[in-house]
This record gives sequence, C-alpha cells and structure tokens, in this order.
Amino acid sequence: MAFYKMISNLEFSHALLDFDGTLANTLPVLYQAFQDFLRKYNITPTREKFDSLNGPSLLEICQTLKRDHQLTPDPETLLAQYKMIIDQKYHHANPLEGADLFLQTLMTHKVSIHMVTSNTKDHIEPLLEKFGWKSIFTSFTYGNEVETSKPDPAIYELSWKKTKSSTKKNVFVVEDSAHGVCASHHAGFITFAIAGLSQHPILLEAGAEKTFTNFDTLMDYLLKVS
Repeated sequence: MAFYKMISNLEFSHALLDFDGTLANTLPVLYQAFQDFLRKYNITPTREKFDSLNGPSLLEICQTLKRDHQLTPDPETLLAQYKMIIDQKYHHANPLEGADLFLQTLMTHKVSIHMVTSNTKDHIEPLLEKFGWKSIFTSFTYGNEVETSKPDPAIYELSWKKTKSSTKKNVFVVEDSAHGVCASHHAGFITFAIAGLSQHPILLEAGAEKTFTNFDTLMDYLLKVS
C-alpha cells in the first residue's frame, strides 16, 4: 500500500519505459544476434562494442558498423540482414524479474504507461503478445519514428507529445543504458536506471537521478521517499 501512496504523492501520471534490457531480458539474445551478424563478415564481436551500441536504432547501429568495419553493403542491406538474424532469436526472450508487477502496479493506480524503444514494432509486438502486455501501454514510440534515436532526446520528446501532458514534472522514465538515460535526461525527465552495479557510475554520469539493480530496489526507494 505504501508504494501506491508514493505514486499519488509524487503525482506521476505518466511513465515512459524503455523495453530492451529494462522491461524485457532481450540483451542476451540481441548479443547472440550481434555476434552472428559480425561473424558473417569475419569480424570478431566484443561485448564492449555491443554495449556501446545499446540505445541507437538498428539502422543507426548498421551505419556505425559499416563505418567502423568498412563493410561493403549499404546500411539498408545490412539492416535487412541484421533484422533477419534477430527475428530468429528475439522471441526466446522473457520479462525481467519484477517488471510485470511494476507494470501492474502503475496500471492499477492509473499511471499512463508509454513505451519508448529504439527497436522496431515488428520485433516488439510478438513479445508483448507473449508477455500479455499489449493492452498495458497507452502509446508506443519506435526508433524509426525519429531521425536520430537515443542518445538524442528526440525519441523522448516525441513520446512526451503522445502523452498529451502539459508538463514534464509528472513524468518519469526508466532506462537501462547510458544512451537511453542521456536521451531522457536531456529531454528534461526524471530518469531512473536499472542495471548491474558495474554500470551504475556510467548511468549516473549520463544523467540518471538514481540507479537500481532491479525493480524491487526501485520500488523500495520510491517507498522511502514517499
């Protein structure tokens, strides 16, 4: 009950939530796809490179990989190849622990929930069906709706317009990557980040209000400040 009271006290009426790595445990399968894609071009993949590309849209990732590795195909061809590999793996992902309870709590207290993802609709929708989450979200903002995705704030500005809120003060964001936190922070939102402890200094530097290891610790924090 204290968590419910917290939401009312802070007067949050909108939550803008990232999907990959925040609500859904998709990063392991996305890393597998990343490895398979680079090996197709005889490039040795690294986790460091993958993590550095957590946030931008798939097209932007392909543009970066083309530039960094002098790949011959055009970005659109690389994108089609990359998406095909992701399609084979993405549906194996599951929700992150605590995400479902977090969403249900927000929905119960009439907090409008909006997804902000650099991913594409054709990847996200099947997982929403699988998780039973499709009806939870009021709006969706995908990476291909903006010219430049995270860390550019444009994707969060567009999502905010969809909330029809007159102020950003009643909106909070949950992210897992430095690019995502940076985008949200520069768009002017209170931003919480969920990630492993080793990532917390990077996320704080990117502009996170507070960092957490899971949804339980996020909820505990919100209880204490209510």
